Amino acid sequence: MVEALDDSYTTARDRTAHAHLRRGIAPHPAVRAHRNHAHAAEGVRTP
Repeated sequence: MVEALDDSYTTARDRTAHAHLRRGIAPHPAVRAHRNHAHAAEGVRTP
C-alpha cells in the first residue's frame, strides 16, 4: 500500500516536472540535487 502511494506521488511529481520542462521552467536546484541523489543507487541520472 505504501509503495502504491509512493508510486502515484512520484508519477504526479514527474508529470509536473515534465510539464515545467516543456514550458521552459527549470526545477529547483534542491529538487534536482535530491532526485540525483535518490536515483544514484539505481543508476538513473536526471537532467
